[in-house]
Amino acid sequence: MGGTFLDVGANSGIYTILACATSPEIKVLAFEPYPLVREALQKNVIVNGYDQRVSLFPYALSDQEGTLPLYIPDDSHGVLETSCSLESTFKDNISHTISVDVKTMDSFGLYENISVIKVDIEGHEPSFMKGAIETIKRNRPIIFCEILSSDTGFFNSFLPSVGYYDFRLRHDMAILDERIAFDNHSWNHAFVPREKLSVFYDCCRTHGLEVVKKVVI
Repeated sequence: MGGTFLDVGANSGIYTILACATSPEIKVLAFEPYPLVREALQKNVIVNGYDQRVSLFPYALSDQEGTLPLYIPDDSHGVLETSCSLESTFKDNISHTISVDVKTMDSFGLYENISVIKVDIEGHEPSFMKGAIETIKRNRPIIFCEILSSDTGFFNSFLPSVGYYDFRLRHDMAILDERIAFDNHSWNHAFVPREKLSVFYDCCRTHGLEVVKKVVI
């Protein structure tokens, strides 16, 4: 398996490193706007020997371009705070903000060979999707995304409009419902285009995940 993996909200690089380890043919575009976390990401990429296959970008991705405040939680506890967001309400203990450059995914013109997107940006996922609509339509990647309770309405409208199905991911199963529902046990979801359902099912079987279909497709 090759192609390009987009890691949106790459944090310190766990999924970037895992993607590179999956196949020597995979390239990664990693987006992380918080400088302190991006520094840790870069170090992790280098120490694992993947710096020739990973491109790092200092941007937050949204549905607009320019600069926006990035909200940083209290970081006085002695360890690096890796959780931050363009959404001011994502946590109660916001300590400060920094100004970051913001772009849309579509502005990069990545219309070939994007096979997988992982996006975890603390409640800003709907805005990312709006700014990535052409990238998604042209590449038809499998998308791994965190969904919060406030986002279900957006995704119930958005996914059918682009021909995607939603699977809630638990540690032992992938659940297909008629509609997206918030689940305290599975915030992480896989969005799969119809034409790649068989690929997704094979991947689930390989990794011991039961596919539970609560709707006929």
